[in-house]
Amino acid sequence: MGLVAPSLNLSTMQALRLEHLHHGAGAINFVRQLGGGFGVNVISLVLTPGVGFHRDSVFATQNFGHGSSQSALLDIKISLAPAGFSAIEEQYTDYKTLTEMIYHEAEITAFQDGFLALGVMLSFSLIPIWMIRKKHLVVLSQ
Repeated sequence: MGLVAPSLNLSTMQALRLEHLHHGAGAINFVRQLGGGFGVNVISLVLTPGVGFHRDSVFATQNFGHGSSQSALLDIKISLAPAGFSAIEEQYTDYKTLTEMIYHEAEITAFQDGFLALGVMLSFSLIPIWMIRKKHLVVLSQ
């Protein structure tokens, strides 16, 4: 975004007549701030329910008797063996660690969904940029 903004501002301002420059600068700043606000809101709107959705979908397919869960529990048990936990503490720690791993995987997937939504929004924002460029090329050719 930082690489695109200066050239986008320049091309937008060049398309305006001198008496409209102050309005154009204000409009550019307003739209840029509005876009930043929309971006933050889209991420939060996608991320908040997305974590719960992906966590529930992973928990629905994974239980502690599932093969991949058993494999992960064995890896956790081996890595925590030098800690010297009692049998009850070890089992609790293994299950808690597996649950946290699933939750973090759900967070990562929800972030991917959020960035996909931002990518879609960014692609829609390219339409006005293309229209400005097209109008600027028409003005230059006259």
